[in-house]
Amino acid sequence: MRPSVPLFVLLAIGLGANWQSEPPDKTSDVSRPRREHAALFNQYRAGERLSRRAQREGRFEVTAGQFPGTPGALSSAPPLPADYRFRQALLEADAILAGKVLTRSSALTENEEFIYSDYSVLVQLVLRNDPTAPIKSGSTITVTRPGGELQLNGHTVRAIDGFFKPFILGQSYILIVRRIPVTGAYLATPEGSYQLVDQRAISLCAGARSTGVLRVANTEDLTPQR
Repeated sequence: MRPSVPLFVLLAIGLGANWQSEPPDKTSDVSRPRREHAALFNQYRAGERLSRRAQREGRFEVTAGQFPGTPGALSSAPPLPADYRFRQALLEADAILAGKVLTRSSALTENEEFIYSDYSVLVQLVLRNDPTAPIKSGSTITVTRPGGELQLNGHTVRAIDGFFKPFILGQSYILIVRRIPVTGAYLATPEGSYQLVDQRAISLCAGARSTGVLRVANTEDLTPQR
């Protein structure tokens, strides 16, 4: 049974927030991708290697989505309800934390058809700790997720998950994450990522529909308060 999350944590979810873009990655190095992380995102497909398209077209942006309706969608099945996906993220989570995004390093996925990013995150508060690798407040962890921006063949290429709004450097988030055992980093998902804005937690899952205040009592009892 998962340890309880403190009752005092309130997540006010506003799903109609503006989508702010993260700043371009000026320091990413595609020659040094973390192989283990690159392999996590091979389900994202653009139809060809991004470097080849950049050579042919120059600057471009590629969008893939988790659900139907976006190019390169990963599934043809209807999306599951937002509340269900949120609960699944809680059940599968190794850790829940509040953290500030400090830096980003982007690289090509293993199939070279998409981009993923590793973010360094300063842990501000641990709400559920990882029992196999405890996280300390004030430490910095690596969080990986799909999407990012690279220079390929001299051209800027941006990859976007159409249902996972980007992280913004310098902003704080509530992250419900799973640990990647091989690297010790953590995997972020759209249904488990919330930007903290004016004491509100704004969902980064663009496919979510419902709104309301979520009171986090424990991992088995998390319900919308309308």
